[in-house]
Amino acid sequence: MKSKTLERLEFGRLKEILLSYVVSPCGAEAIEQLLPGKTKEEVLEIYSNIEKIEKIALKGTRFDFSAFPAMKKAVIRASTGAPLSFKEIREIGEFIDAYTKLYESLYPSFDFLLNPEILKPLKKQIFAVVDEEGQIRSDATPELVRIRQKILSLREEIQNVLTRILRKFEVNGILRESVITIRNGRFVIPLIANFKTDGIIHGYSKSSETVYVEPLEIVPVQNSYIRAVEEEREEIDRIRRELTERIGNLSTALSEIWELTGKIEMYYVLYLFKSDYGGVYPEFSDEFIEIINGYHPLLVRTLGHDRVVPLSIFVDRRVFLVSGPNAGGKTVLLKTVGLFHLMAASGIPVPAEKAVLVFPKGVYAVGFQDEQDIIEGESSFTAYIKEIVNVLKDAEDGSLILFDELISSTDPQEAAGIAYAVLEELLSRDVWIMGNTHLSTLKLLVSTNREMLNASMEFDPVELKPTFKVRVGEIGVSHAFEIAARSGMSDKIIERARECVQGESALLEITLKNLKEKERLYSILVTEYKEKLDSLEQKVKKAEKIGRERAMEIVEGARKEVERLLKELRKEENKEKVKQLAREIKKEFSEMEQTYDLDLKPADELTLDKEYFIKPIGITGVLKEVKKDKVMMQIGRAFIEVPINYLYERG
Repeated sequence: MKSKTLERLEFGRLKEILLSYVVSPCGAEAIEQLLPGKTKEEVLEIYSNIEKIEKIALKGTRFDFSAFPAMKKAVIRASTGAPLSFKEIREIGEFIDAYTKLYESLYPSFDFLLNPEILKPLKKQIFAVVDEEGQIRSDATPELVRIRQKILSLREEIQNVLTRILRKFEVNGILRESVITIRNGRFVIPLIANFKTDGIIHGYSKSSETVYVEPLEIVPVQNSYIRAVEEEREEIDRIRRELTERIGNLSTALSEIWELTGKIEMYYVLYLFKSDYGGVYPEFSDEFIEIINGYHPLLVRTLGHDRVVPLSIFVDRRVFLVSGPNAGGKTVLLKTVGLFHLMAASGIPVPAEKAVLVFPKGVYAVGFQDEQDIIEGESSFTAYIKEIVNVLKDAEDGSLILFDELISSTDPQEAAGIAYAVLEELLSRDVWIMGNTHLSTLKLLVSTNREMLNASMEFDPVELKPTFKVRVGEIGVSHAFEIAARSGMSDKIIERARECVQGESALLEITLKNLKEKERLYSILVTEYKEKLDSLEQKVKKAEKIGRERAMEIVEGARKEVERLLKELRKEENKEKVKQLAREIKKEFSEMEQTYDLDLKPADELTLDKEYFIKPIGITGVLKEVKKDKVMMQIGRAFIEVPINYLYERG
């Protein structure tokens, strides 16, 4: 991946966010080396390891990487034979100890970790020889113990002899100061300069009034003391060389646990980032790009999650061109999509509710900054064209190419022609192209190509400001006049500007603006219609319930009335008359039941040419045709189409 693309899409600043979570130097190195260009299998493996870390962390395991010191340089030096300090040696022991604890907490979940058994004897020796302050212990070896005991004994003898001499010189009045000091590594006493005594002079004071003398009687003991100190130094050097050599012999294993620890902390950092920024593991597709509620991580870090408008897009065509007002979010859209793909190709979760991305072999970011080179006298247009030429030469199949302000620094008509020709050429390859533009002709050309897709950044016509939301499938307009007016430019100048702009661009701006206004009104009407429809449906349900209850009351009353009439009819002597009345009453009752749908049930099986009651309409019709979820009914000579669930039959 080219460094210019990483810089323009701010991949380095993203890594600064990740580094803010890092504690150990090996973790920082792993994050620094985290770059796009991995295979899909490598990325999926990283995601799998992040999930493992997440599960372990959620179970309560605490990860503390502060116990891992910076040992890498010392290990490299030891591998060349260069001696290490005891502080460096101690840090290597501490690293081994911390790695051992990490290994025990993570194995076998991470079976690629190196078993630390090979390093434990080295750690044990280091801890036995070097203390927590990075100093060699007095009992590091038996020989060192013997030598240091000898040094203490000789030092004590020297102190006793010099103390006796001091007292004698003090009585004689020739002692400058009653102290024992050290000059040239030997113990001496300060005497008056003009007094002569047997001894070796080791120096004078600045004023030359004091002479520092080693009495002759102490010289043999001091010589033994100096030899013992040399023996101590040699033993210490021998111990340091031995430990350094042992570290050098194990440098391969030590370098491996350094890298493995860095990887583990990297997985932990990516888990923390995913958790804090609401990230997901992206899916990969060759057919489309989809982002639902995606957030640019740098905007989230700067503005806060609540102040960033999320990005939601679905792109199923290889060329995607977004237009709209200045400062409307076009460049942020491209940067978000581009950064998401760089993150995905690195194994970094992306902050979104859902992300389906292509797995790019390369990402190219063209534009995104002023390429004017004053020294070479190169124009912005020339620099931009050179970049396009390089992309046409280098872009492989499966690449993602991002164009910011696609050829905007020359004549608009000519720029649109070149831009569209470039898009057509790239479209003939297996690449994905996303760009933004203000070129009206280019927008129209893209709209005529079924393999290309326009999109616009939404602009609020009431508030006269961008909403930062993308509308796929629409052509955006710049809203330059509205923005200029909102920024304080006078109406007179703006009206004159409108008069000056003629032709295709002006017509497109006006047409799209009118469509936007109509769409807004249509959206309002649809919302009102849905609200009224919901209210009406609730009222119908309520009325049906009341009607049914009322019908039951009427029918029950009718039953009682029929029973009363029958009792009276039984008293009637004319039997024929009684039968006729009874038949009429039953018929009336039956019709009443049918009127109030008391015996209706939804139709189970449909039979052609059979009568069914169409309940919402309240009439009976003959079934003539059955479609997928609708039926054709004949009512008299008329035919109507109704949903299947409208049909009822008598129970």
